[in-house]
Amino acid sequence: MASNNSTHLKNSLDRMFKINFKRKSDESILFVSDFTEEYMLKTITQAKFKQIKDRNLYTKKLFNLTKELYGEKFVKLREFPSVLQSGLDAPDYVTEELKTCDIFIIPTSYSLSHTNTRVQATNVGARGATLPEFEPYMFDINGSMTADYNEIDKEIKKGISFISEINPNKSRNVHITSKRGTDLTFTIMEGERELKDDNGLYTERGSFGNLPAGEIFTAPMEGTANGTMLIEKGWSVRAKEGEDMIFEFKDGLLISLTGANDEFLNLVDLNPKKKSEKDPNLIKTRRNVAELGIGMNPKATHYESVLEGEKIKGSCHIAIGTNKFFGGNIMSDIHLDFIINKPTILIEEVTFMDEGKFCF
Repeated sequence: MASNNSTHLKNSLDRMFKINFKRKSDESILFVSDFTEEYMLKTITQAKFKQIKDRNLYTKKLFNLTKELYGEKFVKLREFPSVLQSGLDAPDYVTEELKTCDIFIIPTSYSLSHTNTRVQATNVGARGATLPEFEPYMFDINGSMTADYNEIDKEIKKGISFISEINPNKSRNVHITSKRGTDLTFTIMEGERELKDDNGLYTERGSFGNLPAGEIFTAPMEGTANGTMLIEKGWSVRAKEGEDMIFEFKDGLLISLTGANDEFLNLVDLNPKKKSEKDPNLIKTRRNVAELGIGMNPKATHYESVLEGEKIKGSCHIAIGTNKFFGGNIMSDIHLDFIINKPTILIEEVTFMDEGKFCF
């Protein structure tokens, strides 16, 4: 894991807290990090073990630089043994600590975005960002963290307005295609499933998102997704090395998957070599088509990272698993995103995106 110049990094942190959070001088900041223990090597690879360890060390560097900026009185670090799966809650002591802070920064190796841990914190007014699988290059001089988030906010508002004017206040049929083979349809609608924005500006109590940020997202109607999604080789860590992943969906659920690694196949119980003993209802929630996201960050370029890749301007992503926390009905123990490169997106036959280029 690369490192940043400390002076540049400290300036970047100061900019982040001033712009993305509009931190007041007396507001507390909590960093949350997961760490490794030797027993984890029974279930994860040595390479993944090292990634978690390195990310924990880098988070400590961010924590120490932030203390230098604002003083020990206002900056804390809370660590916990990695839960080894995105979508699982952190231990209770982490949740309780999060509920006492003003601003949280969570650069963990597994995502706490769509968990009760995060929800309990934002419900009592804490605001912040999750940074699952964060990489130091995101803080580089032209990295995705340096994007002009006020400009991104303007673009997001234009995009949401464009979609909202298509068949106002009614459901909308979405059709996503790509040259490589994606051909997927589903329905989105207004109301509780309104189009949401992650603009990177978390200045109000209880506000939350990712950093780096920059996307429009919504929860498609359960049971409506049908068709094929192709994820190009190199665009997901859950693929077999050098292979595309091909997802087949029927009536809102994943029913077939090729090109995925065994770990992911086992997670969704689609590995022909090994059948899961998990509850069939749990497997069904894991296969749910949970999210449509549309990338809006012009500084995002690293597609091998889901955190940054799903923000690439002109991409879109589909997630499976939980959508309960942003308007859907499904609660699961996972929320996993998969990025489609340069898609064409039709909404009620109106072209929203044409091979990665916006039409608004």
